Amino acid sequence: ATFALIGAIIGAVAMPLIMFIGLKFNLKRVRTTLEASRIRQSPRLYRLFAMAGAALFAIIAASQPVLDAAGKDEVYIRGALIPVLMLVGWPFVRALRRHRDGG
Repeated sequence: ATFALIGAIIGAVAMPLIMFIGLKFNLKRVRTTLEASRIRQSPRLYRLFAMAGAALFAIIAASQPVLDAAGKDEVYIRGALIPVLMLVGWPFVRALRRHRDGG
């Protein structure tokens, strides 16, 4: 639980910060892509990134003790972690679409 809490805090701060820096300097053409997809920069957008970052980082941080205990079978557990991380990605994309449409 401690790892998940630490991961959630770091993710809630790091993800919007990384997105802000990417938008500000147009790194990897993030701003151009966001403008082309008609997604407005607003506090709601950064809250979406904060929630997604907190969830992703919490899942990854909580899985670290399991991965450490797994030893050589770590690859299989990481493979099983991908669908779990996708459970965060799908609602995030849906929220971005609602944000784009103004809903």
